Amino acid sequence: MRNELFRGACFVGLIVLLAILPIGLTWAQGVSMGSQERPAEVPRDTECGHLELYCMPLYSTSRAADATGRAVLARPPTPFGVAVTREGRQRYLIDLTIEGLPPPEDLGPYTTYVVWATTPELKPIFNLGIVGNGRFETGEVSLNKFLIFVSAEPGPGGTERKGPLVLRGRSASNRMEAHGAFRIASIGIAVGSVGSESELDEAAHRHASEKDEWPPPPMHPLVSMMPGMERLRPFGESWALERTDVVDAPPAKPRQVHRMADGDSLVLRAGPVLKTVGGKTFLMYGYNDQIPGPVIEVQQATTIVVDFINDTAYPSSIHWHGLRHDNRFDGVPGVTQDAVDPGDSFRYLVHFPDAGIYWYHPHHREDIQQDLGLAGNLLVRSLDPNYLSAVDHEEILILDDFLVSDSTVVPFGGTSANYMLMGRFGNTLLVNGETRYSLTVNVGDVARFFITNVSNTRTFNLSLDGHAMKVVASDIGRFEKETWAESAAIAPAERYVVDIRFEEEGSYALVNRIQSINHQLGVFFPEIDTLGVVVVRARDRADERGAASRGLSERAVVSEEIDPFRRYFDRVPDREFELTLETKDLPPVITQFMRLD
Repeated sequence: MRNELFRGACFVGLIVLLAILPIGLTWAQGVSMGSQERPAEVPRDTECGHLELYCMPLYSTSRAADATGRAVLARPPTPFGVAVTREGRQRYLIDLTIEGLPPPEDLGPYTTYVVWATTPELKPIFNLGIVGNGRFETGEVSLNKFLIFVSAEPGPGGTERKGPLVLRGRSASNRMEAHGAFRIASIGIAVGSVGSESELDEAAHRHASEKDEWPPPPMHPLVSMMPGMERLRPFGESWALERTDVVDAPPAKPRQVHRMADGDSLVLRAGPVLKTVGGKTFLMYGYNDQIPGPVIEVQQATTIVVDFINDTAYPSSIHWHGLRHDNRFDGVPGVTQDAVDPGDSFRYLVHFPDAGIYWYHPHHREDIQQDLGLAGNLLVRSLDPNYLSAVDHEEILILDDFLVSDSTVVPFGGTSANYMLMGRFGNTLLVNGETRYSLTVNVGDVARFFITNVSNTRTFNLSLDGHAMKVVASDIGRFEKETWAESAAIAPAERYVVDIRFEEEGSYALVNRIQSINHQLGVFFPEIDTLGVVVVRARDRADERGAASRGLSERAVVSEEIDPFRRYFDRVPDREFELTLETKDLPPVITQFMRLD
C-alpha cells in the first residue's frame, strides 16, 4: 500500500470580540531572497481562490490593461509555528507571478518595473525590488494591513513611486473594516435582523439561564462591547469553584522539583488551594497544593509510577503531553481510560523514551481544571552528556493567562465549555503562576529557558529586551540547526527551549508583545505586557562560556534522523481535507457581526 500525504485546511469560526495573534519587529527589505517556504494552500498554476487569505490578485490599470498577476504570501523560515516580528506583526515574503506587462519604455521614460508595499494610508512606502513578466520572490513585508503596487520607473533604486501604476492589490487583512453605527444599522443588527424589540428580548432570554448567573465578561480597556451583546447570556448554568463548597483549602505552595530514578513512585493529588494572583486571593486547583504542579525530572529511558488522586469537583485524569508511552496510561478519558471520579484514584506507569521538555494536565473539562491551575512540567534529561551545550542557569517557565473580574474568577460553563468560538482569553498574564517573574544572573552568564504555554487559547510572543534568543530545541527535540530569534511565538501546548547570553549589566524586561484587533473599528493595535525582569550583575569571576555561547550549533545526529523523510517535504499531497465549522443557535447579533468580518 502506497504512502499518502494529506493536506488539511481548517476554518474555525470568526473571532467576535478581541482577537490576538502575535505579530512585531522592524521592517525588513530585500530582493531575490532565494527559495523560501510557501503556503501549501496556494497552487502555483491557478488564480487566487475566492476570499483566499494568502494569495492577492493584482488588478491592472489602463496603462497596462492586458497585465495580470498575483502575489502569494510566503512565510520566511522560522523555528516557530508562525513567523512574526518582536512587536508581533506577521512576516511575509512576496512571491509574485506577472504576465502581460508591456516593455516599460512603451509607457514613457522608464527602464524597469518596481514592486512596492505600503499601508492603506499610503505611507510609508517600501521598494521591494525589480519585477517584470514571470515569477519573482521579493522582499519581506511585516505590516498588519498592506497594499502591493507595481509601477514603471526610471530606475530600480527609488524610495518613492514616480512612474505610472500598472498593477495593484491588497492583503486579505484589509477586508477587516470598521463596524460603524451606520453599517450596523444598515444590516439590521440593532433590531431589524431579529425583528421587533420584543423579539430581540426574546432572543436574549433564550441565551440566558433562569437565574442570571453570568456576569458580563470584563472588556478590554481599549475595546468596547459590540452593541446588542450586553443583553446576551450563554445557554445553561454557569460554574465556579465556590469557597462554600470547599473546607479548609490550603494556601498554594511554590512549585517543587521531584528528581526521580527508574522505578520510583510519586503521588499526585489534584485538589483545591487558595492562590493569590495580583494581590487578590482565589480558590483554584493545584497538584500537591502547588501552582504550577511539581516539576518531574527524570533520566531518559526511565519508567516511574504515579498514583493520581482526584479531589476536585469534576472527573479528571492526567494526560502526559508529548510522551511516547503505553497507550493505556495516556490519560484521555473515553479513549485510553475511564475518567477518575471525584474521590477516586488511578495508577499510571509513565515511561520517558525521549529527552526533552513535556507537560502534564487533565484531559476532562480542561477548560476548567487546567485554567484553575492543574498543569506541570516533565523534564527528561538525555543519556548523552553532550545533548545540549552547558549553561549557567536553567529556568522552567510556564506561561498562562487567567480571566478575572473584580475579585472573582469569571464563571465557566457548567454543562459545556463557554467561549467556544474564540477560546477563553485571560486578562491577567502569568509566569509560573505569578504576575511578575524575576531572575538574577551575572554578566557573561548563559541561561536556558524551557518554556511551555499552558493557556487555553492565547499565543504568546515572548522576548527579552535588548537580547536575542538562541532557539535550540522544541517539543519534538533538538533542532538540527540552532537559530537566532528576536522573540518566541508559542501557541497553547507548545514548548521551546531557548538560550540567552547576558553581555551587559542592567535590568531587562521579559515582555509579551502582540497585535490585538478592535473589530468595531477594524484596526490592529499593539499590546505590550511586562511579565518579569532579569537583573544582570557585574561579573565576579572569569567568563567560562566565552565565544562558544555566541555561536550556532549544527547537530549531525539530528540531520541523520530526519534524512529518510526529506523526500516527503516537497511532495504534493495525495488527498486534501477541508474542515468547516457549522454553528447553530447563535444569537442574531453575533451571527451578523461574524458576517461583517
